[in-house]
Amino acid sequence: MDFADFYQATSHRTLRYAYGLTGDLQQAQDVTQEAYTRAWQRWRQVSGYDNVEAWLRLVVNRLVQDWWRHLRVRSRARLEAPAPLPGPTEDAVLLAAALKQLPKTQARALALFYLLDLPVGEIAAETGAAESTVRSWLSRGRAGLADRLRSEADMSRVPDVSDVAAAGERRRRTRVVTAVTAASLAVLLLLGMAVAVLRARHPDHPVTPAPSGTALRRIGEPLPTAREAYTRIVDDRAFVAGYQDGALRVTALNATDGHLMWTQTVAGPHYELSLMNVIGGELVIVDLAADTTTSAAIRNQITVLDLTDGRTLWQRELAGGTSTEPGELPTLTEKVAILTAGEAGAMRAFDWRTGRQRWSLPAGARTLIEPALRAGGNVDIPHGGIDRISTADVFYRADGTTLRAYDLASGRPTGQQWTGLPPGVGDARNLLWHGKLYLVTDTRLSTVDLGGDGPTVGYTAHPTVPGTRVTSRLNGLVPCAGDAICLTDGGNPNDEAGRNPYQVVLLRTGAAPVTRDLGTDDWIVPRGALVCLERGGILDDQLRVATPAALAGFGTVGVDTGGTALLAREPEVSLAYETHAVHLFALQVATQATTDLGEIMAVPGSLAAGDHRLLALTAEGAALYAY
Repeated sequence: MDFADFYQATSHRTLRYAYGLTGDLQQAQDVTQEAYTRAWQRWRQVSGYDNVEAWLRLVVNRLVQDWWRHLRVRSRARLEAPAPLPGPTEDAVLLAAALKQLPKTQARALALFYLLDLPVGEIAAETGAAESTVRSWLSRGRAGLADRLRSEADMSRVPDVSDVAAAGERRRRTRVVTAVTAASLAVLLLLGMAVAVLRARHPDHPVTPAPSGTALRRIGEPLPTAREAYTRIVDDRAFVAGYQDGALRVTALNATDGHLMWTQTVAGPHYELSLMNVIGGELVIVDLAADTTTSAAIRNQITVLDLTDGRTLWQRELAGGTSTEPGELPTLTEKVAILTAGEAGAMRAFDWRTGRQRWSLPAGARTLIEPALRAGGNVDIPHGGIDRISTADVFYRADGTTLRAYDLASGRPTGQQWTGLPPGVGDARNLLWHGKLYLVTDTRLSTVDLGGDGPTVGYTAHPTVPGTRVTSRLNGLVPCAGDAICLTDGGNPNDEAGRNPYQVVLLRTGAAPVTRDLGTDDWIVPRGALVCLERGGILDDQLRVATPAALAGFGTVGVDTGGTALLAREPEVSLAYETHAVHLFALQVATQATTDLGEIMAVPGSLAAGDHRLLALTAEGAALYAY
């Protein structure tokens, strides 16, 4: 390997690493040049190492430690005669600004962990979060900080390779370098141990440019997978699930650096995945247990995998229904998995880890359970912003006009009940949110107060055009924009399109309804104060368009914790699993700053969004990108 080629390939990456260690861009440049100068001096020896870049990072570590030690000595020497403190350097300001751009939870976790040396357990106790959540904050915070510092470092100039070589030659002429065999062996042994440690703690996985002229940076190599595969990013993990010959092959990647965590094959039959998410600390997949010999044998099933290694913990096939009665329906909560036999059937609850049944209830009542808005992490629009994973402690059963509350962990009644409610209280279109029950008919929304703190709103749909065959108007009821309720009003059969146009409606207590026309029916996905539409872009908390006019027609893939939206324009194609050019933009919603990420060749509809991460199916396989 030629030194000049090695320098050109790695120098910017090494500068970013040094900048991350020092927070001082000028010092990072000095450290980087010194490290490469030392590498050039002994290139014949260094070039034979298994991982030259890891050795170089070891040199950078030592140089940075020497720099910090020197600063501490100088600081102690100044104690006797203190001088006025200088103002912050430009680099310190940049570092502080980068930290401020992170979500407060991540910035706080980084400060407690690195500045105060608190262990994860103490941080969890101080913040009131679970230890797994703290680890996720640290992981995502490091990734976010690295992305922001990377852009600063990438704009900085590294010396030309000839300057490094000249510096090394001058040093060679002025210093006598002796090679003692025993010392050399000791150094090689030490370097070998250090490389092993570095590989174990910080695996070297370079970020490479993505093909097709895109500004996305591909992380690692594409992962070969079946053509019919599903993608998902949850917190700091990326998942790919593909079907082949009835079996399900699931792979987990570290979404921060792209490293493979595990791959497992789950015996079939499996077909047509409908949900893949992390619930109760495990990876949960809901798909069809399909027997291709007879349609009557098609059933839903739940498969639960250990999040750490992917082994199957348990699997359960849901009971099928009839032509008039639905089969078992899964209700997924953080505490238990609930299976309900039809809309008013018997209920069974199962432990996520063991699959053992924890409680059951007889048939005769419809179930209502409060959904979960994502408290943190990205919103993956194709998979929904209202999670089908409830974090509530209670659920409700409606029997006629009576509603009773039950403890979710035990299945026992809490003693609370409400009587005299309107008929149809258990209808699947109704919404339970913050102690308010929102009842929906074809044309009317009303609120029943169960003693909670949600908004109390009412709404009557616009009248339909005379002669319209379908009179059902109200759909898609969700909490949105922080303190409001949203739904869509409108809709027609295809042959009557345009007669009763769609609108998104936002309702707040004590305020007039706010509406916005939609070109078509759309999926409302809340994200903090934003109202994201799968097809219609992003709206603010007053339903004003929050995307620039230039991005009209781009659908929203996801919104991350920092308020950056990933938008895509996908082609109209009929072949669902063929790759096509997908154009991508990143939008900072608050500032309207946009970045054209260019195009990638990917399967339309396969895009999964994370915090500055994108997972997509390409011709080479499932590829993870940073942006």
